[in-house]
Amino acid sequence: MELERFMRRIGLPGEARAVVIDHPIPPQEYRQWRELFYTDAGAFLEAWRRREDRLAWALCFFTAAAAEAYERYQALEIPEKVYWETFSDIAIWCEDCRQRHGVYGLSQAEWIGKSVKLELFRLGRLQFEPVALREAITLGGETFPAGTQALAVHIPAGEPLDIARCEQSFQRAAAFFGRDRRVCICESWLLAPGLGELLTPGSRIMQFQSLFEVIGTDERNPQAEERIFGTVEADKSRYPERSTLQRRAKAHLLSGGRIGVGTGVRMLAEVGDRVYFSSIRATVTPV
Repeated sequence: MELERFMRRIGLPGEARAVVIDHPIPPQEYRQWRELFYTDAGAFLEAWRRREDRLAWALCFFTAAAAEAYERYQALEIPEKVYWETFSDIAIWCEDCRQRHGVYGLSQAEWIGKSVKLELFRLGRLQFEPVALREAITLGGETFPAGTQALAVHIPAGEPLDIARCEQSFQRAAAFFGRDRRVCICESWLLAPGLGELLTPGSRIMQFQSLFEVIGTDERNPQAEERIFGTVEADKSRYPERSTLQRRAKAHLLSGGRIGVGTGVRMLAEVGDRVYFSSIRATVTPV
């Protein structure tokens, strides 16, 4: 995959493309880093974090590595549509880097690396990551022990949380991964039960919650505050009130309430030759 074509196709802005074109990684250096990336991810990340130019460098490295991944997609006969959907994540995180750090680059090297290593795929609105269950779950009377192969669901930024498109993503995942991974699990602030006190039942977030059976919560996780306000403040009175959700969430937190994150699951169902993910009441079995 030619690098300039790749960057344009995933939607990198001109200034970001210029960072990559004007500051190429020398071929021998790139090969050394690529070898480290595939053989020792921990050492790669540790060495990368020591670089003063790590943000811009990561953009250069991962655009090149992602462009190379095109051949592996073809060899595995993964649809080209999935390739472009998956690596659009680079443009999303590049913009996030600009907003947070004032420069075009990438600060989420570990996360982007999952896509490059074919450990994460975007299928429409949602991303899916093959994982093993950390604890046993009982779904519809069937117990899936810890270690069962499953799919972690992630919600990329940048687009409205359209419920129909989310449902389409689940059904694409059923077709893409087949019958080997029968459980989807999602850990997100969007599934926090406390949001029911802040939002109307017809809101997009509450509709998204309806896709899952929520089986666990972590009220101490500050992810909701980071996503709603863009930061996490010890003094909750400092949070902005630029939207209805911000105003309600701020008032909720100031009154001593918490939001946290929720964990939700869906199970693969079968009707004849058709497989699909559905919401079936679940319970967690202590390990």
